[in-house]
Amino acid sequence: MKKKILLSSILTIALCLSLIAGSTFALFTSESKVNIAVTSGKVEMLASVSDLETWSLEDDKALAGRTDGTFTQGGNVTFTDSVLSINKIIPGDKVSFLVTGTNNSNVTIMYRTVIKCLSGEVLMDGMKVTIDGETYFGLNSYVTSWATLTEGSHMKELEVSVELPEEAGNIYQDLNAELLVLVEAIQGNATVKDEKEVVLVNFWDGTSDEESLLEKTDTVNKEVIIETAEELAAFRDNVNNGNTYKDYTVKLISDIDLNGVNWTPIGTNADSKNKFHGTFDGNNNTIYNLVVNQKEGYHAAGLFGALNGTVKNLVIENAEVSSISTGSATDNGTAIVAGSIYIKGSMDNVTVKNSKVNGNRYVAAISGYVYGNITNCTVIGCDIVAEMDNLTGKYDNGDKVGAIAGYMAGEATYVLNGNKVLNCTLSAERDVAGIVGVASNLKEFENNSVDDVTIKYHSVKSYKTASEIVSERVAITVPSSNTFNNVEIILDVMSINNVKDALDSGLDVTLMQDVSGQATDSNGYGATGVYVNGSTLDGNGNTISVSNANGTWDSAVGTNGGTIKNLNIEGAFRGIFTGGLNSDLYLDNVYVDKVCYTFNADGTYADTYSLIVTNSTFNGWTSYSDIFKEVSFTNCNFGKGTGGYTYAYMRPYNDSTFTSCVFEENYLFDSSKATSTFVNCYVGNTLITQENVTALLGSSASNIVVLNN
Repeated sequence: MKKKILLSSILTIALCLSLIAGSTFALFTSESKVNIAVTSGKVEMLASVSDLETWSLEDDKALAGRTDGTFTQGGNVTFTDSVLSINKIIPGDKVSFLVTGTNNSNVTIMYRTVIKCLSGEVLMDGMKVTIDGETYFGLNSYVTSWATLTEGSHMKELEVSVELPEEAGNIYQDLNAELLVLVEAIQGNATVKDEKEVVLVNFWDGTSDEESLLEKTDTVNKEVIIETAEELAAFRDNVNNGNTYKDYTVKLISDIDLNGVNWTPIGTNADSKNKFHGTFDGNNNTIYNLVVNQKEGYHAAGLFGALNGTVKNLVIENAEVSSISTGSATDNGTAIVAGSIYIKGSMDNVTVKNSKVNGNRYVAAISGYVYGNITNCTVIGCDIVAEMDNLTGKYDNGDKVGAIAGYMAGEATYVLNGNKVLNCTLSAERDVAGIVGVASNLKEFENNSVDDVTIKYHSVKSYKTASEIVSERVAITVPSSNTFNNVEIILDVMSINNVKDALDSGLDVTLMQDVSGQATDSNGYGATGVYVNGSTLDGNGNTISVSNANGTWDSAVGTNGGTIKNLNIEGAFRGIFTGGLNSDLYLDNVYVDKVCYTFNADGTYADTYSLIVTNSTFNGWTSYSDIFKEVSFTNCNFGKGTGGYTYAYMRPYNDSTFTSCVFEENYLFDSSKATSTFVNCYVGNTLITQENVTALLGSSASNIVVLNN
C-alpha cells in the first residue's frame, strides 16, 4: 500500500516540475536566470537555467557569443514555459545554457533532467547536441539517470549546447524546433529505474517493410494501417506491382519523414493499370521531406504518380518534386500529391506546405493532370514551375500550371470547390493561374480563393497567358464565389523571342533576368533584337545582348516611341535606333555599351514628338537626326565605348539641351549641325563654361551655348 501511494506522488511531481511555470524566460543578460520552487510533502527543489548564449560564425569562422537571444543572420532563440524555441537557425549557429538546481528540502531527494524534442524533428535530425560532454546527432529525447541530492546541496551543473554544424545542408533552411527542458524530483527513498535514456530521431533510409505492412492489413474489413516510412514504401511497391487496393481504406496513423530519399511514385503513369483505387486517409498526419527526381520518361510524378482512388486528410510539407514527362499529348502530370488523377479519383482536405515542384507541363501542387474532383485543398508557401523541355517539339510544354491543378477536364461531372492558395509563386511559359491553368467543362467551380500570390509567365502566344483564378477555360464560367487578393501577374520573359512577342503584342515588359539572342525583328532599316512600339520595356537592371546584328542599320532595340528604362544594351551595331516616332520616346536609366552607335535616329517625321533622356549612360558614338520636337538629356554620362568599338563622340542634328551631364575626358562633341545648350555639365570633374567648352570637348564644340545656374 505504501508503494502505491509513493508512485502516485512521483507522477504528480513529475507533471508539475517544469523549469518554468507560466512566465517568459528572460535571461538575456549575464545575471539572468529563472527559478521555481516545487514542493511535494518534504520535497523542495529549486531548479534554474542560466548563462544562455547564442553563437554564430563570423567572417573569420570564429564563434561569437551573444546574450540577446539572436543569431547573426536573423534567427533567434526564446525560452517560454519550459520550452526552448530555436527559430531559423543556419549552419554554424549554436545555443548553449546551464541547468542547475538546489535541494531546499529537509530530506535527501532524487532528481533527473529531461530534454525532449516537442516539434521540429526534421531540424533535430541535423543538430549536434552536446549534454554533459557527450555528443549526439539527431537527438529526440534525453533523460539523465536519477541522482541523489542531500539536504541543502547543489545538483551537478548540466552543460547543454545545440548546434547546426557548418557543413549542414540547405534541407534545414528556415526550419524551427522546440525542446522541452524539465527537472524532476522525488523523495530519496523512492524505488526508481536508474538508467539514462537517449532516443535518437529515426529517419527512413529508403527500405520497405512488407512483413510489417502485412501485419497491419485487415483483409476482412479491407483496412490497412501505415505507421512508418518503411510501411509506406511497402504499400507503394504493392501498388506498382499490381495491387490496386480497390475498396480498401489505407490509414496513416503517424507523421512520416521520408528524409529526402528519392521516392518512386505510387502508380507510375496515367496509362498503367497499376494505380491505387482505394481511399488513402492521412488522418491529418504529415509526410515530410518527400523528394521525387525523375529524368525524361513517360511517367507521372508526385507522392502518387497516377491515381484512380481518393486521397484525403493529408498534409505534405517540405517536399521537392522534379520530373520531365515525355511522349505525345501525354496524360502524365507533375505535382506534390499526385501527378495525375486519371481517369477518375479525388482529393479532399489535402494541404501542401513550403514545397517546390518543377515540371515541363501539367504542373501543380495538388495534381497536374486531372479527371476527377479536388475539394477543400490548401497550398501554402509553394514554388511551382513549368519549363519548356524542347524534347517534343510540336507538343505544348512549359504550360498548364496552377497551384491546385495544372489541367482539369470536367466532363460536366467533376468539381473544383473550396480550395485555397496562399503565399505562392507560379512560373510557366503560358496558361498559368492561381487555382488551375486550363479548365474544361467543370460541373462545379465554386469558393476557391487565391491570396498573396505571384504569377510569372514567359510567352504571350496563347489565348490567355495568366490569370488570378483560371487562365484558359472551355465551356465554363468563373462564378463570383471564386476570389483573389494581392495577386501580382508578371510577364517574366526568359528569351529575346519572349520579349519580342510581348512587345509586338503591345504589352509592357519587365525583365526578370538577362536575355540574349539573334536579331530577328526589323527596325525598318535593318534587323533588330526587339521593337518597342509605344509600350514600356523595363529591364529591371538586366541586360539585352543581341547577336547577328552587325549590319550598318542593325540594332539591339528599335523603337517608334514609348519608354525604355532600367536596361543595359549591348552586342549590336546600333544600341537604340528609331526611324521616326509615333509618340514621345523616354529613356531612363539606360546603359548602352559594346556597340558602335549608342543612340541613333533617322527619318522625316520632324517637330512632332520628343526625346526625353534621364539618368543614362552612352559609351560610344551618339548621333541622331533632326526629327524631334525637342531633345533633352538630364543627369546622363557620355564615355568611350568598349569591346570592338572605342568611339567617344557625339554629333546631334537636332537642337538639344543637356542638364547636369558628365562627359569623359577626351570626349569629342560636334555642335556644327545643331544648337546644343549645356546647363551645369562637366568633363570629368571640370565644370563646362563658355570659355573652356572647346578646350574640353574639341574645336567642333564651339556652337554649344552654356547657361550655368
